[in-house]
Amino acid sequence: MPTNGIGVSDKFLHVSAYVFLMWSWLLVFRNNPTAGLKLSLLLALTVFGVLLEYLQGSLTDYRTADWKDVVANTFGLITGLISFRFVYRIVFT
Repeated sequence: MPTNGIGVSDKFLHVSAYVFLMWSWLLVFRNNPTAGLKLSLLLALTVFGVLLEYLQGSLTDYRTADWKDVVANTFGLITGLISFRFVYRIVFT
């Protein structure tokens, strides 16, 4: 990806992508936001992130798996889960 002289951390991109991923799933289930659903989403999306990291490291020669990406992904999911209600109120009410 071209940088145009602006340094953006790869981990920041991971966090941002997973915040939006969590927000999109919470938006789908906005009428049934139970604690069990939120926990299920958090676990399923965490497994998804770990699986993607594993696959990119094992199926490609030009990408590597990085545990720091998994941490950033999980941090993004938790941040998205915590911030969803606040952002939803601002955007939709």
